[in-house]
Amino acid sequence: MQPHRPYEKCDTLKQFLDNDRKVLRFYCIWDNSSEMFGDVRELVLHYFLADDTIEIREVIRANSGRDAAPKFLKRSKVPKEVGALHKPGEITERTVLNVFGPMGHGGRYILDSLKTGAVDKSCYTDADLTVGAKVNVWGREVTICDMDEFTEHHYNSKFGVAK
Repeated sequence: MQPHRPYEKCDTLKQFLDNDRKVLRFYCIWDNSSEMFGDVRELVLHYFLADDTIEIREVIRANSGRDAAPKFLKRSKVPKEVGALHKPGEITERTVLNVFGPMGHGGRYILDSLKTGAVDKSCYTDADLTVGAKVNVWGREVTICDMDEFTEHHYNSKFGVAK
């Protein structure tokens, strides 16, 4: 018996259960000194293994004259290539095709199993983040300088790479 709705199964529960609360921490810099009033900023990049998302926080020293808003980038997936911004609904997990019938109630729809309208956007993974790597964060070049002990242990056990 075939299902009435051919949904694709994208199971991320195993990745979440295996890596929940496991976070890789990288110490980075963003050199903005070429711009007017720019300087070198210290950042901490958190890579969440549970869902492959990245969060970046700025290290703000006491009495530095900066606002106490340390969040540089909210937790999200960061694409490797930054292109034009897409309109809402332009990039979706599934494409619905109108087979026949009127729009709205009474029409017949199917899911596009060939993914003809899919946009390939590759995002950063833990394999891309190494010491000395440059990460393009929405047009800002962030350089990874160091990592903590847990991250070093993770890279040594998973990839066989020592710091």
